[in-house]
Amino acid sequence: MGFTATPFREDGRHVGGSIAYVYPLRLAQQNGYFARINYHSVIDLADTDRSVAIAAIALGSRCGP
Repeated sequence: MGFTATPFREDGRHVGGSIAYVYPLRLAQQNGYFARINYHSVIDLADTDRSVAIAAIALGSRCGP
């Protein structure tokens, strides 16, 4: 079984299989499955994971409980 949010290929070819369920974006929006994204850029080519973790902790401490 495979899952995809985009059942179409860029080259127009069929992805394969059949569609078992369709959940329209409009319905997802109505049901509140979207939230605001607070984008924060982290650039570190040496230790990416550590830099992302440090940034996440710093941003989390600003959010409060």
